[in-house]
Formats: sequence, structure tokens, C-alpha cells
Amino acid sequence: MSDLRAVKPSQAFFKFIDYKPYPFQQEIHDSPALYRIPIIGRQSGKSEVASAEAAFELCCVPDSSGWIVAPTYEQASIIFNRTYVKVEKAVARLPHLKITAYSRRDMKLEVSHYDRQGNLIGVARFAGKSGDKPDNLRGASLTYCIIDEAAMILKSVWDEALSPTLSTTNGWVLMITTPKGYNWVYQWFADGQDQNNRRYQSWQIPSWVANPRTALEFYEEQRRVLPDLTYRQEYGAEFISDAGSVFVGIDEAPRVHVSARRDIPGGVSLTAKLRQPGHGYVIGADFARLNDFSVFTVVDLNTGEVARQDRVNIVAWAQQLAHLKEVSREYGNALVVADVTGLGDPLVEMLSAQGVPVEAVRFSSLQIKEALISKLSLGIQYKKITMLDDEDTRKEFRSFVYTRTESGQLRMAAAGAGHDDRVISHALAWSKVPAEFITPAEQIEKGSAFFDQFGIDMDSVNALFD
Repeated sequence: MSDLRAVKPSQAFFKFIDYKPYPFQQEIHDSPALYRIPIIGRQSGKSEVASAEAAFELCCVPDSSGWIVAPTYEQASIIFNRTYVKVEKAVARLPHLKITAYSRRDMKLEVSHYDRQGNLIGVARFAGKSGDKPDNLRGASLTYCIIDEAAMILKSVWDEALSPTLSTTNGWVLMITTPKGYNWVYQWFADGQDQNNRRYQSWQIPSWVANPRTALEFYEEQRRVLPDLTYRQEYGAEFISDAGSVFVGIDEAPRVHVSARRDIPGGVSLTAKLRQPGHGYVIGADFARLNDFSVFTVVDLNTGEVARQDRVNIVAWAQQLAHLKEVSREYGNALVVADVTGLGDPLVEMLSAQGVPVEAVRFSSLQIKEALISKLSLGIQYKKITMLDDEDTRKEFRSFVYTRTESGQLRMAAAGAGHDDRVISHALAWSKVPAEFITPAEQIEKGSAFFDQFGIDMDSVNALFD
């Protein structure tokens, strides 16, 4: 079998669909490699590359058969719909083509090809598929496959479902993705960097290089509002180590001296500063689950300093709530922001019944939890939060890392069997700190620009900033 693609898209066809590729897009189209792996940052035109390739196959290669496979149907529909728009333009200008089957809902498209006498000479087919249901990907025979956001799809989906569909046709693959750590996609990328391997070709292109139409000021803003590792991965198209700490600069963060360290029932209390007249305070409360600890972190809203941190274990709920009530009173009836995920509302209701101002936070999705942690990460990165000078706390923050799920997605979690109670408690308290502590208020109004990067509906988190 040949190591190279038999047919490549032409500039003449691109004119029919009103497509003017960027330089990097043209280089991908021109590549003869069977396996092309563009590693590209967000908002850079990846979908245009993929849809132009699919439209060419549908309109210029009779009897071709291809799929767009993405982590979800919704993601696959983006490229499928763009492909249909391009095919419509081509069919309107090329009389030998006719769309003979189309379903937007089922993501199926067929284009029939005719000779000058009107005789059918072939039917090209294209469909959208989801990588989260690999059993639905078996049994087909394809001449090409486009994999969008491949880094978020399991390697087993390729090995067991997609690869066999191309085995008898020597079909080509376009794997187009933003990187998600050193997973299986990285190995393909490395193969594509080997100039002696003609079957593979890969590119690594930051968003600001790939898309010349986006102002550099946009990327400068993203660098300001995103944690460093997130920015480098999502826009810089960098492969980030799975072991990378979420909290960049934790050892360089400003520190406040612990003036009092005392034992409390079931734990220890670290106090740096008592209540200052005229200052407001908030307490992040992460209640213990299983073998974890309950941690109550007091943050000064005027200075961004951690004033106190209490950590307890194996203590009855009633005793913990009584202690938390006393801490709130000592800091001017400070608001308690409590994580009630998995615990229900009884603890919050009991605190409220005792006159403690309290807000419940339920991590109904990983996105909300990670958005709060990322806001804290920004505070540390920009040296806006002053941490307690406590090595145990710094150790926990260092051990809170980016990890890889089975599906290849990047997640934030304590390494191994480590604890994350101090991290969560800090994140809950820091969620109430005004956004100007991180970047100027005119850049992030109530953090909305920050949360937009995570695709989170602001209605679900606005209460954390009000």
C-alpha cells in the first residue's frame, strides 16, 4: 500500500466554496502524508481545515466515504454543518453534482456524481460520529477519517474501532486537536516530526501564529486571566506534563507569619492576624468526607491575606459547627462559604439557624470546581493572595496537580492519595475576593471573562462574586 494520499484538495475547488486558507491551513492541505496531526491552539481555524477537506472528498472523489469523529455529537456537528455549507456552494456551481441525501439531525450527507450524459458514476458519503460510543463505530469501511479534538478521545477508540475502518482502503486520517498532555496523540505528533517517516506529518502552531486576523491584544488578555499552564496548553498548543502543579509560583507567593499555633479539639488552629477594625472577612469551609479533614480558612477581603486556618478531623458535626460559629463571630460575623457537595444542606441549615451568615456551594460539575480553583491559582500566580507561612499548606498546594482522565481530559486533583481540603477551603474563601485582586476590574468584570474560558454559565457562579 502507498504511504501517501492519492488525491489532495486543489485551489480551484477552494474557489468554488469561497475558502481562502491561511498559510498554515494551506500547508496542511498540501501535505501528502496519510496521517496528518495539526496540534493547534484554540480559535485558530481548525474546523475550517477539516470541513474543507471533507467538502473536497464529497465533491471531487466519487465513492469516497468518510466520518468526522469528535468527543461528543455536539462537537462533531460543528464540522459536519460547516462541511454541508461548503458542499451547498459547490453543488450550486458544479452541475454534475447533486445532494441526494442529507440529515442535519442524524449528521448524514450524500453527494451523487454524474457524467455529462446524466449517468450516475458514484456517490460520496459523509457522516458525523461521537467518540464516546465506540460500539457505534464498528463495521464500516472508510476512505478517510477526520478526528476533532482527538486528545479528548480514548486511544482504545482508535485502536479498536476507527483504525479497522481504514484498514482495507489505505484511507487517510486528519487528527486535529488542541493538546491535552502527553497522551497517545503526543506519540502520533512525535511520529509526524520524524522527517524520515513519510506516512506521518505533524504541526505545532500557537493560536496567534495560526490566526493572523485575531488581534494580539486578545491573547495578551487571555494570558492575564488564565493560569499559565492553561494558557500555554489552550492557546500556545503546548503539551503540558500531567504532573504539572496547578499552583504556579506557590513557593514565591507572599507569606504572613503564623503568630499563634494552638491545639483545638481534633486538630490545630493557625492564626496570623486577629480581626482588624473596618475589615471584612470570609471563611471557606470544606467539610470532611471519609478520611479527609475539615478546614476553615479565613481571608481578609481588604488585603487578600489569609488570617487564620483551622483543620480538624474525627470531630462530631455539632462540635465542628459550634467551632465554626465562634470563628465567624471572632471575625465580625464573617460570611461562611461552605462546600455541601455530597453532604446535602443540613449543615448549612444548622449554621443558618444559629445566626451564622452562610452560603452553600455545590460542585454540580467539575467545571465549577475547577473554575474556582483556577481563580485561586491566578491569585497565587499574580501574588495577590498572602498565604500563611506554613510548610504543610504549601506541600498540599504543590501536590495539587493536573492529572489525566481515561478519556484524556485534564483534571485538577490531589496527587495520589493526598489531601485537597486546604486547597478547596482556600478556593471557597477566595471566590468572594473582588476580581480586581487578580486583574484590573475593567478587564474582568466579576470574573466573567475568566469563567467564559471554561464555558461556564455565569448564572451558576455569579452568587460567588455578589
